Amino acid sequence: MCGLSGSICSTRAIAGPCEVIDDQELVKAEIERMKVAKPLHAALRRFARRARRAGFAVAHGRRVTEFLPRGVDKGNAIRALRRLLEPDSVFYFGDSPGDEPAFAALARRDLGVRVGSGPTKADYRIPGPRDVDRFLRAVLAARAAPARKRR
Repeated sequence: MCGLSGSICSTRAIAGPCEVIDDQELVKAEIERMKVAKPLHAALRRFARRARRAGFAVAHGRRVTEFLPRGVDKGNAIRALRRLLEPDSVFYFGDSPGDEPAFAALARRDLGVRVGSGPTKADYRIPGPRDVDRFLRAVLAARAAPARKRR
């Protein structure tokens, strides 16, 4: 499970293999995005108020808003999946406050990794989404190392 997000901002953007958008065009695009974003944010706030009144918990992340029935969280999901699937261990990567209940539900044999900044209950942290692959490769290499020494 993984809920990863990220963005890179720049004053110049590459539109195609060899086409560069000039700064004026980028500014125009940003203004248009903001014209759309403000009404969407207002609508999201109204929806969140209604969801809370209906019994949902609302959790705001960097680029996501989660609506969950009260008492339901990612920690509950980890526990339910563990009972259903009986895995030897669980790897969980998360990048928002909504992932913290999952980190808290992990057992000693599991691996919780916070992606990015912010307070966390995860045992490990990596800087960003691009580091997930490198982290998993390091775990695989570490697991394989003792097996090679036994031969």
